[in-house]
Amino acid sequence: MVETFTIPTWEKEAVDKAIARFAKKAAAYGKTFETSSGEPYMTKRAICKEDPVTHLFYEIDKEIVEVYDLSVESDVIRKDGYAVVAKLEHLEEGNFVRSFVDEPNPAWQKLPPRCEHCNTKHYRANTFIVRHEDGTEKQVGSTCLKDYCGIDPKYFAYLKALHDLFLRDDIRCYDFDSCKPHEKIYSMMETLALSFRVKKSQGYVKSGYPGSNKDKLMDLLKAKEKPTDEEMAFANEVAEEVNL
Repeated sequence: MVETFTIPTWEKEAVDKAIARFAKKAAAYGKTFETSSGEPYMTKRAICKEDPVTHLFYEIDKEIVEVYDLSVESDVIRKDGYAVVAKLEHLEEGNFVRSFVDEPNPAWQKLPPRCEHCNTKHYRANTFIVRHEDGTEKQVGSTCLKDYCGIDPKYFAYLKALHDLFLRDDIRCYDFDSCKPHEKIYSMMETLALSFRVKKSQGYVKSGYPGSNKDKLMDLLKAKEKPTDEEMAFANEVAEEVNL
């Protein structure tokens, strides 16, 4: 089944890299994985704040953000036929084995920390034993374990999708899984209308000079100033003339 997610454009680079990884793994394991992306557009999301007494969130504002739609059709990507049968915690005196089957293999206690999936050489505090239906076993690291347990690309897309913004007084970075800043988006027609107000009030002051039209306009936008009906009508007339 195809599912569509609304993704902020500031997440596109990370999403595209993940799509490339998923596509490679899906091809290797014979799984379905297809995606398609739409053109960017603007939408609104709610900005919510926590009540310090009830700890419930309530909407205080909305902001305009640039997004695109990502459609995903995929299977869970994994090597079929495997099950996780043990976790090995590697200690100096030997491995502490947490077996998930009734008859653990005594040899697991002496296995060195390694990954037979990627074969990269670095220290691992924990590894896992996966067993195929035919009885063969592999020791894998925690990063590679998901190739045997399964990767769901739709879950990744959901994590990167646009969500309401929840503000808390005790943190400085408000986005869920990323502190990466994104450009503020404003309505084109409202910006055009407000620019006429600035021009009417002070003429034209070049950018870089004190009190420039650009600075005055940004002050109005940041203050969430709304244009009058007359200003919007004038902006619409100009937009029609230049085919905006």
